[in-house]
Amino acid sequence: MNGEVLTTNSDLKTIEKSILGTPALKDLSPEQLAEIAKLVIVQKYTKEMSRDVELMKFDYDSLKSSFLDNISTSKNTKLAYQNALCNFEEFIAENKIGNILDINNSIADDFIYSLKNAGLSASTVRQYTGALSSFFSFAERKTDGIIKNSFRGTKARPKAKTNNVGKFYNICINDKTLNEVSADIDTIISHIENKELKAIILVMKCCGLRVGAFNANFQIKGNKFTCTTKGNEFTGTLPDNCLKAIRNAGLKHTDVFAGWTDTKLKNLFKYHTNNLYKNGCIHYAYSCHDLRHFFAITEYKKDCDIYRVSKALGHSSIAITEKYLKGLNVIA
Repeated sequence: MNGEVLTTNSDLKTIEKSILGTPALKDLSPEQLAEIAKLVIVQKYTKEMSRDVELMKFDYDSLKSSFLDNISTSKNTKLAYQNALCNFEEFIAENKIGNILDINNSIADDFIYSLKNAGLSASTVRQYTGALSSFFSFAERKTDGIIKNSFRGTKARPKAKTNNVGKFYNICINDKTLNEVSADIDTIISHIENKELKAIILVMKCCGLRVGAFNANFQIKGNKFTCTTKGNEFTGTLPDNCLKAIRNAGLKHTDVFAGWTDTKLKNLFKYHTNNLYKNGCIHYAYSCHDLRHFFAITEYKKDCDIYRVSKALGHSSIAITEKYLKGLNVIA
């Protein structure tokens, strides 16, 4: 009907019988096996050529440039990503692998093992693996899945050592714990004589700033502050108690924390808090970044608005904030 060929029950039975009657591969003659082998080889090359044609639409250098241009983190992070990609390019060239955009899981693992064998530290290997996984995830999205991220989920990447033993957010996140932490921070501030350090600790507690934000770029206008953190400009509002502490320290509103470096701040904070913890004056042993952790947890618990917390922390995406809060055991 209308030129269509109708298949009857008799035809279906004939086809079924034909299929069921097909001899096993072991029963084929050498001539028949040779013919099938030719078909398999043609299919293999057809598949490979189709893949090559798909990949020809995309240029590695263009994808790399676009990826690096879209990194909204510090210059040091961008440099680390560039180094990882350059190392991978050299590995691809040395091993004559071909198209850098067409790698499999085995090649990804071999590259990671080559980094280990070259004597790179575990943290550097993790950093390079993470950078390449980020790039290939970017390429995967840009090409609608034609390029695959073979670094995703690799078991070759060294596991990170946990530094969270004894941290307050690994014990129990409830009002009692948070009240203890808040009281601990106040105790730390009260035991420190340096008024500038007191002001910095209070600002970290109330605003959640990274330790690297406290330098000559920190500016205050009214109750608003502007600083540079991870290479990006960040603005926020200072509570009255922070403004008062800054005034008491005799600090100007321009170049507020000139003379401070993240290393100096970390070391002084560690010195004071370790002594207080050993003497039983505070509940937990804190690092500077734990003040940011405390801020993130308390802010999220106010209204569970992850978007607002992401903005308050200066994260580039909600996905980063979600991962951050998961690491603090605030969300599952």
